Amino acid sequence: MTRRTTGVAWKCESRHEVDVIRDAVTRYERVLIEQGTDPGNYAAANEQGAGFGWTTIEQAARDMHNGSVTYMSVRIAEAFRAALSHRADQYEDDYAATAGELATRMGHCIDNARPGT
Repeated sequence: MTRRTTGVAWKCESRHEVDVIRDAVTRYERVLIEQGTDPGNYAAANEQGAGFGWTTIEQAARDMHNGSVTYMSVRIAEAFRAALSHRADQYEDDYAATAGELATRMGHCIDNARPGT
């Protein structure tokens, strides 16, 4: 039997995790701009769903709280994973270590949400 879901359920386990996610999202927007990516058109609409801008990711990060569950599309979760991975790879501090752990955890959530996995 194939499990099908429409998205990712994410739970922040601490205030520190919330802070790391918000920091990663803020920093990654600057990276997008430096790379020539328009944050307003971060993800174009495709067969997986409607497009969205980076403000959607920022709002989702602001909506996250310690202990609450945030539901999001796989595409939005992939954007969070990209921001967290960048934070982990480009910095050396307490947030970077946590960002790496969160990126891995987000990856598992994404894999579990994909049809056929």
